[in-house]
Amino acid sequence: MTITYHHEKSPFDQIDALAYGFAYRVFSAFKQIKGSQVLVAWIVGLILLVTVGLVYTVLFYVPLLLVRKRMKKEINSLLPNVPALGNRDAIVARRH
Repeated sequence: MTITYHHEKSPFDQIDALAYGFAYRVFSAFKQIKGSQVLVAWIVGLILLVTVGLVYTVLFYVPLLLVRKRMKKEINSLLPNVPALGNRDAIVARRH
């Protein structure tokens, strides 16, 4: 099987030709591996899962923890300023 591509006068033609050639070599190399395709799929899947988990942790979970810590510190600093004891108990009960 050969890959054919259409030549036009564009600056990206050489880049496209290199990309197609590289992809063809990679796919033909993986076609020759018969027994370990499942192993390669598992390894790629695990790498993707770990990467997605790390990105989720850095982008969403860590900022959430920092905001919760800042809110707790701010509530504890405002708590002594609450004048009535009933209101103070309501704030403490809501915080837990």
